[in-house]
Amino acid sequence: MNIHVGIVGGNFHGWLSLLQQEGIPHSTSVHDLSPDRFSVIVACDTAEERTIKSIKKYLAGGGAVLCSGKVFEQLSNSVCIQSPIRYLLGASDYHFAGIGLIDCYRQCHVHPYANVVNSDSGKPCIFMGEYGGGTIVVLPFDAGGLMLDTRTSTKSFYAEHHRLPFEHVSLVSKGGLLKLVARSLELLHHERGLPYAHAWHFPSHEKTIFCFRIDTDYASRKELGDLYHVMRQHDLTATWFVDVKSQQAYLDLFRDMDAHEIGIHCYEHATYEDYPRNVKNIRRALDVFNRCGLHASSFAGPYGLWNEHLARAINDCSFEFSSEFSYDYDNVPSAPVIGHQMLDTLQLPVHPISIGSLRRQGFDEQEMKTYFSRLLERKLHDREPIILYHHPKDDNEYVLHTVFDLVKQHHIKTLRMMDYGRWWKNRAATMFHVEIDRSTVQVDAQHFDDSVWLHLTRGDGTETFTPMQPKIELETLGWQKRPEPLPLPTDIYRIRKFNPWIPLIRFEDFIHRTLVSKT
Repeated sequence: MNIHVGIVGGNFHGWLSLLQQEGIPHSTSVHDLSPDRFSVIVACDTAEERTIKSIKKYLAGGGAVLCSGKVFEQLSNSVCIQSPIRYLLGASDYHFAGIGLIDCYRQCHVHPYANVVNSDSGKPCIFMGEYGGGTIVVLPFDAGGLMLDTRTSTKSFYAEHHRLPFEHVSLVSKGGLLKLVARSLELLHHERGLPYAHAWHFPSHEKTIFCFRIDTDYASRKELGDLYHVMRQHDLTATWFVDVKSQQAYLDLFRDMDAHEIGIHCYEHATYEDYPRNVKNIRRALDVFNRCGLHASSFAGPYGLWNEHLARAINDCSFEFSSEFSYDYDNVPSAPVIGHQMLDTLQLPVHPISIGSLRRQGFDEQEMKTYFSRLLERKLHDREPIILYHHPKDDNEYVLHTVFDLVKQHHIKTLRMMDYGRWWKNRAATMFHVEIDRSTVQVDAQHFDDSVWLHLTRGDGTETFTPMQPKIELETLGWQKRPEPLPLPTDIYRIRKFNPWIPLIRFEDFIHRTLVSKT
């Protein structure tokens, strides 16, 4: 039996991106939908009638399907309930407790007998169970299509403080979407009596990694030097994105930062709504870098803003990765898809709340320490990348000391963003095939990399990590009980209620920019 996901239907690029993130063997050229050949089938909304017939036959043979309500309507000749859904919340459901809160904000098709995962209405919006001789999970949307959603919004983020920090980010919670898809695939494999296997998200058996990103917006020579000193105190290397125009007079500082990664933030501190101005801004910054003996392979857009014109400019300037939280945040890396083309430049998402975000909401030093301590501990438990960002002008050195000390206490592997991005590309290039024969896993790969491991889980709630190798005996592995998901805060709903501080601070920003422009 193969551990292999088949993608059926056109417009599959979003599903391709999700399955590449998860690291499970998959293919889009699907013809013979045999339950032995494909452990799970995912169906795009664009599936044609003949594809629907093949899916029915696949289910009748005991297969497992992940699809949307729209596809289920075609499979069953029934009508799903059309309903607008703002977000999904897995907190009250045992099977999906770890997915958190997932923003989708779209008109959805809900299975009439949905039985798991509540929407913002408080009612279940996903169906999981037997159907047509096999097993099916019916989502209220096409997850692949949602992955390609480029809408943005200003969102609040959870804190115990009475005022919530906020940032302009991707409207769709793509990190939560990946968790939902991954958990659905895992449950479907287990329902078929199969272990679930995918390439792990971090080097070897690491449970997470830590990267520290610095956007140098308008920082003085002294502010840059002070922050560099803090990094040296903790023996940490960072990824610096340089605001080239404001720091053109002292770029030598970055040239002398031993082992740190130096990337481009911008020349003019702006993101534009067209390609020519974006590419001109980036190339001007690169020209200045080159004249100073600096080389940049990474980019981060000003204010975290992202659009398709910027994405094309970044890609055409041959950056290895970029990082904009209005594309994605709190997630593993992915390659953006523009016009059915998967770009070469990888996206490395960060957590979008910085010390500056908290300071603007009146957090004192201890409250900042609490915020980042809780964030770090939750991400470590949930096995998410811990990628934080900071501005030298935001100061609060003692908050940074607390974060860096926690990273060391938990023995979290620290990397520059470039290191993680290059490892991720190597992981993606490790094409492999998995076949299960009773208690043995056969892995066929073009090459085996010691740092790319498999994560395997079983239906009894146990898991194990193992290096990829041609033959793996399941019973010889060190299976352990999987950690239970942490409960979400009981008042998590606060983050999707109206935050009066957002319009107030936006108005203050407008007044400030207006006054500055007149001076």
